[in-house]
Order: sequence, then C-alpha cells, then structure tokens
Amino acid sequence: MTLDEGLLGGWPGERASWAPYYALHLLGRLRAHGCAAALLALLDRSEDWLADQLPPVWAQMGPPAEPVLWAYLADMTRPSDIRAVAARGLRAIAEAHPGRRRDIVAGFAQWLDRSAVEEATLNGYVILILKDMAAIEATDAVRRAFAQNKVDEKIVTPSDIPWKVR
Repeated sequence: MTLDEGLLGGWPGERASWAPYYALHLLGRLRAHGCAAALLALLDRSEDWLADQLPPVWAQMGPPAEPVLWAYLADMTRPSDIRAVAARGLRAIAEAHPGRRRDIVAGFAQWLDRSAVEEATLNGYVILILKDMAAIEATDAVRRAFAQNKVDEKIVTPSDIPWKVR
C-alpha cells in the first residue's frame, strides 16, 4: 500500500492518499526492516511528500535498516540531496538507538575521509548531521574535509560548527 501508484498519485487533501502514509508508519512500528530498501523508491518520486517521513520510519525499524541506508548513501548515481535523506535516516537510527550512535558517527567520519571533492554537497549535509548530533568525536574528519575542499560551503562553513574545525 505504501508504494501503490494509484494511492501515491493523490493529494494530501484526499482521504485515499493518506493510506500510504499510515502504511509507511505501520511498517516502522512493525519494525519491518526487510522493507527498508523497497521504501527507497519513494525518494525517486518527484514531489513525494512521504519521503520526509522515511527517516523516523527507518529509526523505528532500527539497526537492521542501516546497511540499506549506507549502501544508498554510497550510490553516486543518485543526487546528493536525495542521498542525504538516507544520512538523515542513519542519524534518526542513532537517536532512537543510542547504542548505535558511536558506530554511525564513525561511519560518517569514514565517509568524509573516503569521499571525493565531487561529493562536496553530500559532505556538507553529512557535516550538518554531525553538527546536529554534537559529534565532536568526528572533529578531525570534519577538519580534514574542509582542509581538502571536500565541503560545499554554501551548505555549511567551519564557522557553523560549534567546535573548532579550522
């Protein structure tokens, strides 16, 4: 129901169009992490209002949804702003499951270290997520990303980070 084209094509003001919304949230509550990859199809839809609902749903699915999100984040065939939704999903998992925070922050730091200059936009989003997570343990990776000009400073600048990165 979440991916039903007939229902997804409606407007939020139409009753039937709310079925995918409720189905999506039910998948999260059921911890149906096996559906995490299929839900990525919502990111490919233009003007899809359900995509913003994905990070909290993935958080409810929990750590088993992480591999799908890391793989999507690394898929360079996708636009950076869309891949940032997967990064927000990882952040949501870290917030909902504090035991995963350390590994997710470390994963973001490794992402920054391995990424190329061409990933500057996504790197900016990742750094904003690290900032919002108060992930001072990623300071060195953030510092290196800025020093190597791998960050789109229209998204985030060193002065936006509350801890010293330059």
